[in-house]
Amino acid sequence: MGLSFLTPSAALLALSVVLPLAAVLLFERRARRVREALGLPDVGRAGRAAIVAALVAIPVLLGLAASQPVVDHVRTRHERTDSEALFVFDTSRSMLAKTGLAGETRIARARAFASALRARLPDVPVGLASMSDRVLPHMLPTVDVPGFDATLREAVGVEKPPPVSGFQNRITTMGALSAVATQNFFSPSAQHRLVVVFSDFESRSFGDTTLASLLRKPPPIRTVLVRFWRPTERVYSQGFAEPQYRPDPASARTEVGLAAAVGGGAFSEDDLGAVTRRVRELLSGGKATAAGTEHGKFALAPYLALGTLLPLSLLLWRRNF
Repeated sequence: MGLSFLTPSAALLALSVVLPLAAVLLFERRARRVREALGLPDVGRAGRAAIVAALVAIPVLLGLAASQPVVDHVRTRHERTDSEALFVFDTSRSMLAKTGLAGETRIARARAFASALRARLPDVPVGLASMSDRVLPHMLPTVDVPGFDATLREAVGVEKPPPVSGFQNRITTMGALSAVATQNFFSPSAQHRLVVVFSDFESRSFGDTTLASLLRKPPPIRTVLVRFWRPTERVYSQGFAEPQYRPDPASARTEVGLAAAVGGGAFSEDDLGAVTRRVRELLSGGKATAAGTEHGKFALAPYLALGTLLPLSLLLWRRNF
């Protein structure tokens, strides 16, 4: 840990303390002559010292703030090398559904859910992928939480990229998850592998038996399914609900059926606590090891600038000195 200054030359602003001190000295000389002429008592050294201290503190604090001091710190990063998770988002158009124009879309709620879940797994490498009629990786599993958040915010969105079979009414197929088992989404050292799917599960039919056999090949890929769906939701375009879309109640059976086929867990978007417990249970047994260091900086400038409010308040209170 150490202290450094980004703009050290800006600390010269503190030299402006000479101006208020000179003004106080001039004022005191004149005030003393007036008090002697009128026979008034002295104001006292304590009150005068408080005023001088306040006048000195303001430019000094502002000068220090302008120099932008930062505290450099190094933290050991711990990482599970035996476990990895992949968050897969359904990015089909139905994920734009929401309750009313002011409502929050399914994809927005899914991103918020994933961000909260990621924060509860600090030492587990987590990756990101999108799914429609195919699975596309955006980030391979990593413990880089800021990178995860940036990728989640910028890369994960509806039809980013558009599906290949864009002419079909229903794009999503859960069968696309087979790519997670057949392609290199996980590192060879990851013995505990987990896929968390965020979807409304309004899917085309797929071969769940084939998918289940692929996911269960050693090392097996465990699954957790989270459904984002409400019966009153609609997809809006230019302020109007699209007539060709209606929420599919059968999506609940699709989720439960898929969970049963692959031996996974089925949850709703209101089950963050239960999902967290299930994920930790599936990834239990491993141990986090030191995997490098992280460098960080803590800026002191905002706090130094706020610190000027105290002496300034004193001067305003004693403005008739």
